[in-house]
Amino acid sequence: MLEKIAKLLNQAENSATEAESAAFMEKAQQLATTYSVDLAKARHVTKSKERTLPEQRTVVIGERGTKGLRTLVDLYLGIAAANDITCTIASTATRVYAVGFAEDLDVAEALYASLVTQMAKAAEDFKRNGDWKKEMVYTNSWPYREKPQSWLTARLNFQEAFATRIRQRLYGAKVEAETAIIKAEAAAVDGAPGASLVLVEKEDAVREAAAPMLARARGSYRGGTSGAQSRSGRIAGRSAADKARLSGSTPIGGARGAISA
Repeated sequence: MLEKIAKLLNQAENSATEAESAAFMEKAQQLATTYSVDLAKARHVTKSKERTLPEQRTVVIGERGTKGLRTLVDLYLGIAAANDITCTIASTATRVYAVGFAEDLDVAEALYASLVTQMAKAAEDFKRNGDWKKEMVYTNSWPYREKPQSWLTARLNFQEAFATRIRQRLYGAKVEAETAIIKAEAAAVDGAPGASLVLVEKEDAVREAAAPMLARARGSYRGGTSGAQSRSGRIAGRSAADKARLSGSTPIGGARGAISA
């Protein structure tokens, strides 16, 4: 399935129009969602003792002490939410512990490997552009005053906005695919389990598998808040996310994009 997604998007990536480029990632998520529903339906009609069960994986986000790790966590969490994966986060934000079905975890890993690389490249382009240097931001403590923003402030806001917009795009694509499947099955009478039923069963299976992990979790995750607000960083991050696509050349577990200070 991942090979099909990669082939589809590799062809689309070389298209001549911006309209096609804007749809790359949504089409990847829609295909992944459709495939995931098909597998869930297959599991529904399989004997319980032979069913595939959710599994847990550890996703390495980065080295401890790296600035902006929580924005990378946010990026993965957005991808996970669109692919029926439940997560807990290490207190250092260096790792995410993900529970889901193997095919969904594979899709999330492939998307993350591609998107974090694209985000890093887009951030470097934003840095070279230099417009962020013209913006003034307020200090976070009293006495509040304006000062020229640092690159760190601009970058963290960029990455936050990128992660937020990616989450919106992927979740929208997921809902669109599931709605289309459910509508298509509404009039069909073939004795096969409906998508609504298998989606609920899939959600229950992941929740049950993740329960021990969630019970051990301590504290709450507040997301990758950056402190000072950068308008230019957020605008640029959202714009980069709107243009993002899944590259067919990025392997599962491929090299992550470097996050510069």
